[in-house]
Amino acid sequence: MQPQLLSQILTALNKDHNSTIYDLLIATLRSRDPSHSHHRDSILTRFPDLFDLLSEQSSNDDFATNVVEAATSVCQEEIQTLILKQSGLHFDGSHTGLSQLEGFSIAELGQKVQQLAPHLWHMVGCLLDVVPDRRRTAPAEMAVDEDIEMEPADIAMAVEGNDEGSEESDDELEDGETVGRTEMEREAGAKEDANSNDTASEGDEAPSEEAENETQQPGVKKSPYRKQNRARRNAALIYIVSTLSQQSIELTHLRMQKKVVIIVIMGHSSNERFNALQCVIGFFLELKCTPEGVTELLAHMGVSASTQTTRNMVKSLTKSAIGRNKHLPRSMFIYDNFDMDFKVAQPTAGKIGSHTSMMSATFAPYAQGSMSEDLKFTRQLHTTSRFNKDNPPGSPSVYTPCIRDVMPRPEVLVDGLDSLHRAFAWHLRAILIQQDQSFGRYKQHLGLPDAINPLPVTKTLQFPASAINADESSHDGNWEVFKSLLEQLAVPDERLEDEIILIHGDLATKEKIDGLRKMRTIEKSAKNRLGFAVVVPGLFHLKMAATDAFWRTHVQPAEGQDDRNGFYEYVRYLRPNETIKFLSAPGFRRLHDTIHHTTWIDVLDCWRIEANGRGFNSRAAFADSKPSWASIIELSEAMVKRYLPGEDFDEKREELKTKRDMVFENVALRKQHGLLYLELSHAMNYGDVGRILRLLPYWIAIFKATGKSKYSAHMIRFMTDLDHVYPPRLRYIQIFHLLVLS
Repeated sequence: MQPQLLSQILTALNKDHNSTIYDLLIATLRSRDPSHSHHRDSILTRFPDLFDLLSEQSSNDDFATNVVEAATSVCQEEIQTLILKQSGLHFDGSHTGLSQLEGFSIAELGQKVQQLAPHLWHMVGCLLDVVPDRRRTAPAEMAVDEDIEMEPADIAMAVEGNDEGSEESDDELEDGETVGRTEMEREAGAKEDANSNDTASEGDEAPSEEAENETQQPGVKKSPYRKQNRARRNAALIYIVSTLSQQSIELTHLRMQKKVVIIVIMGHSSNERFNALQCVIGFFLELKCTPEGVTELLAHMGVSASTQTTRNMVKSLTKSAIGRNKHLPRSMFIYDNFDMDFKVAQPTAGKIGSHTSMMSATFAPYAQGSMSEDLKFTRQLHTTSRFNKDNPPGSPSVYTPCIRDVMPRPEVLVDGLDSLHRAFAWHLRAILIQQDQSFGRYKQHLGLPDAINPLPVTKTLQFPASAINADESSHDGNWEVFKSLLEQLAVPDERLEDEIILIHGDLATKEKIDGLRKMRTIEKSAKNRLGFAVVVPGLFHLKMAATDAFWRTHVQPAEGQDDRNGFYEYVRYLRPNETIKFLSAPGFRRLHDTIHHTTWIDVLDCWRIEANGRGFNSRAAFADSKPSWASIIELSEAMVKRYLPGEDFDEKREELKTKRDMVFENVALRKQHGLLYLELSHAMNYGDVGRILRLLPYWIAIFKATGKSKYSAHMIRFMTDLDHVYPPRLRYIQIFHLLVLS
């Protein structure tokens, strides 16, 4: 604007009864004349610049104070709208339902807060990022192909490699494909997680011959793999960028959570019923057994609900869960005991603390497709039950197990191997490919062992029952458990006369139920004599028993601890700080991991011996020779016959010690036991019940040999019941739900 025009405007304002710029501004904003719209828009769109000029000209804090008051008024109005009951963010601790907690999402809470209080949301976000250089937000959207699967070696080559390609010799697959993997890449690929089992990765496709000819210019020496390496490098860079983008998104999500917490604390300060987030946090603290002092501190800070509110929530949720359980569909019982010690700070006579054993249980509805007619076997099972008082000892109605019931069933051999030993051969190949990176190119050929009876993938829902103040170690305690579970599930007595209920538990559960049934044979109702209870062994407990049997065989004997080639010698190297622990009570997880690791070592050593026998000084050299997949299969099957106990193993052990190779015999037995455990774990992980049942005869023999006679007897009873006692439909139902407790 020209100074002369400004003087004319100001002079005109003075002549108009001493009007001011303020009057001109108000009149312009209130004017509805279309010809003045341009001037109104110029004022409204340039408010930030106008505020900056006013703040520069202001000699005191009056202007800033007025602006803050205006912004505060807007934020207060938004908070007043936010804390209303209509916002849906009020929790009543005494009437909290499961749906409120199950459907709670802090992301949805943030969206609702942002919708009802947009200006406050923006202001808090700006205050959290007052230093621009440290602002942590998500980058702009970018196109990233999420289907690209990158190996660590590819990323290493992308970062350290060059577009010209490697001058090293490339590995060629059987079908003519070429994968440019140098020694540097193999070293980078060795960092890959060795535990990512059973994952088949596709090989890299070689560039076509036409593409190679296009890149090769006359008179210029270029690598034929330039395009391939460039494509791999670009894909790796995209993978890296997408990973960093995901990290930035996570940081942005964390920033959003901070904004939600700050605004929710503001609203809670004005209305205590505006407490959705506080109640969820308080319930979480209660679940984690947080000390009451910490909970009260967070409650005073406005972050958490008070202790009393949390207790009201627990009571309300418990009441809601009890009501829900009474309307569940027909369900299985899963229960086990837990112990609680109530200690005192200063033990005195008559006040030394107490120990209480209680029961926890869950209800698991039967899988879809299981109808009530599929469970009506109570009367039929009672006629052939050994707990039926009308069946005297030796009655032909009661099936008596015999040795042939637990013997492995004969089958047709393929290349001299039965199905179990073919599965062992698969494990030998899997260990070689998954634990030796030089054989990684064969992952796409590995596949899975031959399936026998794989179960379809089904999600099992479990609903917790109320804890039961009963001791499972006594018969009376187990009866109280059944009474409580039937009452919580609201099962009528009449239904139990016809329908069975599957009970999942450990060996102690099976023993106590059998003891109760033996004591109650004279009862008339199916409920009182527990005729409806069909026990399903928990396969997780079977794995625990298997690791314990392995420990009794290879660690507990003093001779095994001094064996330089024994299992305990591996423990000294693999877990040097836990050698004493392994002699007493190593626990399931330690044994599970160590059995896997030692079996891997033994099998890889066998592969080394086979490679040496073929003139190679290492497995890596054998891999560099690019053996065919068929030759690897043939070699693994030959190794099963050579390095594992065969049919003549017992005869060899009867020979004179001077003619025996006792070291080889012990290592062969350990490899066999290790492969039996690997096969059990793999079959459970992949839900193949047929493979699990195929292993039971072998584990029954091991349990019997290691002094676990009770477990052996119960597994024999389980097998014979499946094959000779249960009707076909009940056998199917039990097998279908065998993996519920695994």
